[in-house]
Amino acid sequence: MWFGNSVTMAWYDDFWLNETFAEFMAVKIVRRHFPELASCTYGRKSRLYHFDTNSVAPMRAKMQKLGDNIPMDDFHYVKGVAVLNMVEQVIGEDALSGVMQAYFAENKYGNANTNSFLSKLSAFPLAQQLVDSFTSQSSYPLITLKKNNGEFSLEQSDFNGNSDKQWTVPVFMKIWNGHSMLSKQGVVSGKTLAIKNIPSDSRIWLNEDDKGYYRFFDASGQDGLLLTKLNEREREVYFDNLDALAEHGYIDFQMYLEQQITTINTMPKGSRAVSIAFSALSDAFVSTIPAEKQAVFSVYLKTKLPRIEDWSEVAALSTAQSWLSFYGLYLHDDRVYQYALRQYAESDFLHSDNLEALVKVLAFNANKAQYRALLGLFEKAEAEYKDVLLDSLGYVSNTEHVSLFYDLLLSDATVGFAIGYRFQYPAFQPRFRAHVAQFFATNQARVATRLAQDELQWMPYNFMTACSEKERDLVIEAFSQWQKIPGLAAKEQEIVERILACSGNAQKALNSMQTILSR
Repeated sequence: MWFGNSVTMAWYDDFWLNETFAEFMAVKIVRRHFPELASCTYGRKSRLYHFDTNSVAPMRAKMQKLGDNIPMDDFHYVKGVAVLNMVEQVIGEDALSGVMQAYFAENKYGNANTNSFLSKLSAFPLAQQLVDSFTSQSSYPLITLKKNNGEFSLEQSDFNGNSDKQWTVPVFMKIWNGHSMLSKQGVVSGKTLAIKNIPSDSRIWLNEDDKGYYRFFDASGQDGLLLTKLNEREREVYFDNLDALAEHGYIDFQMYLEQQITTINTMPKGSRAVSIAFSALSDAFVSTIPAEKQAVFSVYLKTKLPRIEDWSEVAALSTAQSWLSFYGLYLHDDRVYQYALRQYAESDFLHSDNLEALVKVLAFNANKAQYRALLGLFEKAEAEYKDVLLDSLGYVSNTEHVSLFYDLLLSDATVGFAIGYRFQYPAFQPRFRAHVAQFFATNQARVATRLAQDELQWMPYNFMTACSEKERDLVIEAFSQWQKIPGLAAKEQEIVERILACSGNAQKALNSMQTILSR
């Protein structure tokens, strides 16, 4: 509203202008004046990378129907902010402030589009190219660091594999020369960029302070990065980037998993790095390890990860939900379940700081009567707890409970709550995806009674974590009778393409894990 009330976009194609400027300023205010809350401004970019593929629409795209931009919020709020951050780094804070003031002054109480903003960047052609390349194209770059004959260079490609796309990419580097840390900036506007005047034994870190919107890969053979020379945010970005490289087959998956295990075993239990490592291992269960191999993988991890005797101590950590969820859902640790039961018996259970993880563990281990009692807890709970419960109750133990969870979503008890994306929770477990697909194949009318017409087109997105050709076929069959819903066929195709890409990457990962999974 801050900016939309002053300058309104000419049409929804340029919706990003309103929301990006507002979020950009909000993030600045929080980071500068409320640093203790700054962590809430990070993390969303990492999640957005997973959705920003070649099969989705770019930020500037033709909006023809009501609902076309429903899932675009993170693109406007996150990718758009990343674009403005990069512009600011290229032209400077004062220059960007002047550009924004001129843009708003000229278009005050009127309508504008992206070209209106780009015209104010006419003195900065690289910034114009940057904005255009990131807003008119989906996906994002992979910046690869290479070294040939002692000379470093950067090479860009499409992280998601479309060789035709290129961006104008400002790259912010930290360079350790053995004595001190230096900062350097370059702009990759073509295929490659030579990095001049850098000693050949330097260690180079890309994406200083997480300023860019790209993934990076070190193919230079440099002798390891000194993580101790990075700030806390950069270390988080390092591990998150490593996750993405492993998931997409750029690095050996088994070596990557061993690194996550080492992190959990060696870093303080309450560290952010441990939470990131648990997230990476969880993702392996969701999208890489097939259902028939998950028990073997779980047994392997039990032999590698620490044995926790006293869960009350772990529950006091800031990372408690990561520990409880992973051990309870994926390692099937009965001690976690018993701890969750004890907490459930307490009168202030709903006030627990670990409510989401505890309910997940309880739902995952519940028999039918116990699961019905958890569903009843949702109906009796105060409004402030209901969203957390809805985000937890879908972690079920069998297909009957999947159906009970869906009955809850479609009941009057959830009126006023967003339910469309919550059908995906049972599908986080590969063993239930066929059942979820059958639900959609046979329950279109039921779902349509609760969701608006423009929301129905996004139902294929509930299979975002599917990752095999068999599951691709399940999705196609599930929505074969939904094709008259405007926009659904295109969304289904996006998911089908995503599943096929994931399937190829997952096969690479499984090939590297033969020594683990063949036990």
